[in-house]
Amino acid sequence: MTCWRLTASLALLTLGLAADGQFVNFWWEDANFNCPKDQMLSSIYSIFNLNKDRSWDFGCTPFPYGDQLGDCSWSVDYANDWTEYSEYQCPLHTVLAGVHSTASIEHRDRRMKFKCCKFSKNILTRCQWSNVLNKFKGLLFFSLPSDTLPAGMKSDFDEHEKDRIFKMFICSYSKL
Repeated sequence: MTCWRLTASLALLTLGLAADGQFVNFWWEDANFNCPKDQMLSSIYSIFNLNKDRSWDFGCTPFPYGDQLGDCSWSVDYANDWTEYSEYQCPLHTVLAGVHSTASIEHRDRRMKFKCCKFSKNILTRCQWSNVLNKFKGLLFFSLPSDTLPAGMKSDFDEHEKDRIFKMFICSYSKL
């Protein structure tokens, strides 16, 4: 095993992600992921392969700061059309707690929906988009920075690469 693979595998094992190959989906299958009750999305791991698709794994962490999550709902529509730019932000006072992705071999792309859950004792502040999380056809690894909450995701499709690059919308929090 090369040094970078060993390092990546150890990092993924530490976070409980798919270093053992246990992904939410196989290539060209739908991906459905829901965090358990009172947990929010905290990490994302995705690999791209020669089939020109991504397999996904997600991690969750309990919602902090003495608050509970409730009243969860999925986005009604997909955040993107095939091969189009995608940008999704959870509604006010909600955080990301689930991801659904459907695949199209014809378009060589995925469409995504997001599940957001409400909280009541805190508010989101200083929200910003992260740096790009991956290179086209490259490994995607995201771990939520400490003292932040996940509130959205965006991606851009490249027709030549047949892949997307991703960013996360992350926010700080403040007590009401």
